[in-house]
Amino acid sequence: MLNLQLSLALCLLVLGFWLEYLERPRIALWCLLLAMTTALYFTHLMGFGVAGWVMTAYAVFARRRIRDIFFSWILFIPGAIFFLHSTMSQAKSGWSYVFDWSAKGPGLLVAMTSGISPVYDFVTMALLVVALGVACLDNRDFRCNYRWLGVAGSLFVFYWTLPASLGPGINTDRRLIPFIFVLVLAAVRVGRRKRLLGAIAILLFALRAGEVQHHFVSAQRDSARLSRAFSVIPDGMRVLPVATPSEHMQHFWAYGVIQRGWLSPCLFQNRGVQPLRTLLQSDSACTPVLNPAGPFEWKNIRHDFDYVWVYRVPGSLPSLAAIGKVVYEDGDLQVCQLN
Repeated sequence: MLNLQLSLALCLLVLGFWLEYLERPRIALWCLLLAMTTALYFTHLMGFGVAGWVMTAYAVFARRRIRDIFFSWILFIPGAIFFLHSTMSQAKSGWSYVFDWSAKGPGLLVAMTSGISPVYDFVTMALLVVALGVACLDNRDFRCNYRWLGVAGSLFVFYWTLPASLGPGINTDRRLIPFIFVLVLAAVRVGRRKRLLGAIAILLFALRAGEVQHHFVSAQRDSARLSRAFSVIPDGMRVLPVATPSEHMQHFWAYGVIQRGWLSPCLFQNRGVQPLRTLLQSDSACTPVLNPAGPFEWKNIRHDFDYVWVYRVPGSLPSLAAIGKVVYEDGDLQVCQLN
C-alpha cells in the first residue's frame, strides 16, 4: 500500500504542474511533466491512470482546446508502452476479473476509515462527519467549483463500474477511493473555516499515525517470538506456510526467504512485473492463507515440501503428527518437519 500512497502524492503534484502548464505553456515545463508522469507509472498504476483520467475530464469540463488534450495525452505514452511491455505475457492468457457489487457501498467506508483498530476507525468516521458539518452548515463562504466536482463525480461513476479484482490486482476499485476523496476537497471552498478544518485534519493524522506506531511497538514481542523459529528450519529448505486468514502476522514467514533462503511458491510474483521468479515447482495447492473450515489435504504436501510453518490454525497438531514431527512449538505457532 505504500507505493499507492506515494502515487497519490505524486499524482497531485503532476496535476498541479499540469494546471500551471495550462495557464502558461512552456516547453521546459512540459518536459518536466513528461518525466514526472513516467515516474508516476513506476510508482503505481492507479495514480498513473487517475492522472490521465483527471486531465482529460478537467479539459472537457473546462472546455479546453483539443490541442491541450492532445499534448496532455502524449505525456502518458512512455508509461503506456512500459505497461504494454510488462503485461504482454499475461494478456496472452487473458486477464481474469471479478465484480462484487455487494461490497461497493461498504467499500467506500472501509477504504477511507479501515485501519488496525475498530475504535480508531469509529473516531475517524466521527471526525469526517464533524468536518463535513463544519464545512457546509451555516457557512456563507461555502462555494463549489463545478469543474472539479464534475471530475470527482466522473471518477465516482467509474468506481461503480471498476471490477473488485482485475488480473493480478485485488481490491482494484477500493484503491480508487482515496483519489476521489482528495479531488472532492479540491472542488469546494470553505472560506474562513479552512483553519478549523485544517486543525481537524492534523488531529486525524496524529491519531492514525499514533495508531500505527502503537501497533508497531506492541507487535515486537510477537515478532521476536516468531523469529526464534527461523533457526529450526535449515537454509534452502522447501517451506509451506499456512496461516489463518486476516491475522496481522500471517506473512511473517516470508522473512525466512530473505534470511534463510527458503524455497516457497507462496511468494506474490507476476512474471514480467516483479524482478523475481519462483524456482520451486509444486503440484500441491499453495497459499499462505488457509481456511480452517475447508478441506486441506495434509498428506499430499509432504512430497513437495520439507517443512510446514503453521500459524494460528487450531487443531492442526494431529494432522501434522500424521505426516511428520513437530520440531518447534510456541503457543499458536508450530513448525513440522515432514517425512
